[in-house]
Amino acid sequence: MARLPVRIKLADLEKLAEKSVPQSLWTIDRNEPKCVPAQRATLCIKKNGKCVFGLDRTKVTPDIACHISGAVTRGPLRLGGAGDVLQFTMPVSARVNARDVGNVLKGETATGSADIQAQIRLGIGPDWQPTGRIALDYGWREPPGIDFLGKRITFTGTADRKLATLIARLERDLPQKAAELGVREAIAAAWADGFTVVNVNRRNPPVWIRVSPRRLGFLGYRIAGGEVILDLGIEALTETFVGPRPADPLPTPLPPPGASGFDPGLNFELPVTGDWHVLEAVLAKALRKLGKKGIAVPGLGRIHPRFGQPTLYATAGNRVALGLPIQATTPRAWASAEGTVWLTARAANAVNSPLVTFDDLKVTAAPDADAGLRTLITLVETAEMQAALGEAMKQDFSGDLNKLRGKLERALADKQVGELRIQVQLGEMRHGRVLPLGQGLFLPATVTGTATLRYAPGRSR
Repeated sequence: MARLPVRIKLADLEKLAEKSVPQSLWTIDRNEPKCVPAQRATLCIKKNGKCVFGLDRTKVTPDIACHISGAVTRGPLRLGGAGDVLQFTMPVSARVNARDVGNVLKGETATGSADIQAQIRLGIGPDWQPTGRIALDYGWREPPGIDFLGKRITFTGTADRKLATLIARLERDLPQKAAELGVREAIAAAWADGFTVVNVNRRNPPVWIRVSPRRLGFLGYRIAGGEVILDLGIEALTETFVGPRPADPLPTPLPPPGASGFDPGLNFELPVTGDWHVLEAVLAKALRKLGKKGIAVPGLGRIHPRFGQPTLYATAGNRVALGLPIQATTPRAWASAEGTVWLTARAANAVNSPLVTFDDLKVTAAPDADAGLRTLITLVETAEMQAALGEAMKQDFSGDLNKLRGKLERALADKQVGELRIQVQLGEMRHGRVLPLGQGLFLPATVTGTATLRYAPGRSR
């Protein structure tokens, strides 16, 4: 699994919100019959300390009607946040003029300000479109109002009703507007670019990795460095090819978001093949040294055989067939023999080991073999010859694997593929079981690691 962050700049979200919310939120233009309610008083005529005549709560001033006009506007929208919480703030300013019909109020101006704030938690729908859970609230820093005749007249009732309508609209529209950012399109493009063939080594030998994405999941989002980062997990099949470039993988449509449970790792298969011709040359060199040293054969003394070019190929039962052309003469030259002795050996390696050994060497001979061939068979069956053959055929693939690993690290440390930027860090290497195949000894190896894919449109090269 590789992490694939898709980044959205907070500045782009702010621009989207700026387009979505007009500067002028609403206007006020109406007559208010009781802008200033009538002032009332209780009048009482007293006699001997008692009220004999009076008026209870009598109007001493009339209701003052007025004409209210004004507007509520917003300031610059601000987006921020930390962790997985996106903070949205919209400053609101109210400016209201009140003029009374009877020219008592000369033209008072009421001002006020509020902050509409939202906490937004983003998600992803089954169609890869962003979704959002928005918790909106506001508070008046300065309720709009005027002072008249010793009283404070506020206009928060009207403003509150308008703000409630605005909040409901934002809750409905903002998640839909997020689709304009092209998040789904970016994810689909990154998915399509994931189907690719990457060249790891150009020659000696050419090595290719074919990548076929299988699953894509939403791992959450975070806010950092002025960006909203959607973390995706992409699970892909990686195949390694040594030799000609393999065919491109067949892209599949963007799947719905996968469930959780992504394996947080990356596996590369690194097959290494020891060509039979190379192994034959190594074995021939070792046999020439052995012939010069000589082999002690019971009943015949030390013989210095001459070995022709050996032949190796895979045979049944995970075994290797070995043909040895031999010319041998006894120390006193009273007998000589020439022919090819055929053996089979079992190829094996220990668990998680790159060292391949050959044991259980068995000579195959026809029952009617002549005396000369039986002499050569006796030579090959000696403990010294068996040990020498086993040692000469031994193969250590660690050097080849480490060299291939190094090329893989350099090739994928920072590589542009389409509109994806690939960065891979390799970890542990594990070795499988050796297999004798038609072209040579095959030793599979797996390298674990981690990978980050970054969607970087317009930077391909």
